[in-house]
Amino acid sequence: LYDVKDRETAKQLGIVKLEGNKIVDFVEKPEEPPSTLASTLIYAMPAGFRWRLEQYMSNGFSKDSPGKFIEWLHKNTDVMGYVFDDHWFDIGTFDSYEKCLQFYRDLNGVKME
Repeated sequence: LYDVKDRETAKQLGIVKLEGNKIVDFVEKPEEPPSTLASTLIYAMPAGFRWRLEQYMSNGFSKDSPGKFIEWLHKNTDVMGYVFDDHWFDIGTFDSYEKCLQFYRDLNGVKME
């Protein structure tokens, strides 16, 4: 998870509310974000967890949005979240991808002509 620190930005992302490290709310692209903690789409699942994915998909839920799976999953089992404060960029648009590239070019001293 990453704190985007802006409610308007949060409206475009999967947003989490934590109690300790436990995810107690997860909403994909909410109109009224419960927090500014964004899901970074870095998931780790234990071995043998495939049955949860199969359960989710067999109920007709969205198969092309990982956030929708986590939104469903936290209501059916404990899901934990880790907040990090290093660099993170949402690269879901061309503009945001370009900002990410520019950040790393600047960080590494790469000049673009």
